[in-house]
Amino acid sequence: MDNGIIIGIDGGANVGVCVWSLAEKRVVETATTTRHGALKIIGKYISVLCVVLVEDIAQNKPVFRKRGAANDKAYLRIAQNVGMAKESTRAIIEDVRALGINPMLIRPSQKKWSELYYRTHTGDVSRVSQHVRDAARLVVDYTALMKPNNMHQV
Repeated sequence: MDNGIIIGIDGGANVGVCVWSLAEKRVVETATTTRHGALKIIGKYISVLCVVLVEDIAQNKPVFRKRGAANDKAYLRIAQNVGMAKESTRAIIEDVRALGINPMLIRPSQKKWSELYYRTHTGDVSRVSQHVRDAARLVVDYTALMKPNNMHQV
């Protein structure tokens, strides 16, 4: 698997996409887009595609409102946002499967990458959204597992 493409996708209202070339060992495309935009990007690389990684927030434990919480509106807003992101991610997973690709579903990390951390780990100096940085984290973590000394972990 020295040649090919790995695509990381961070679902939600704004979908982050990071395309990694195994041959070039670098980011070749990033986008903050819609679900349909993400599918167009996958379609562009489908002939050399190795794996699609999708951050699946459905794997996170639900957070319940605490009784007597001071701000019910804030909890309601968070619940609505999480629900919309879960639905968007579910739709992306179904769309990728409809293309004949079985995506690898990854549990989200609590750690967010800063722009500096993104640049350091990808070599890409362009400004990108947090959604793209989340997608890039999936790709970079996956490629680290592919290294020969880590193959027993894959």
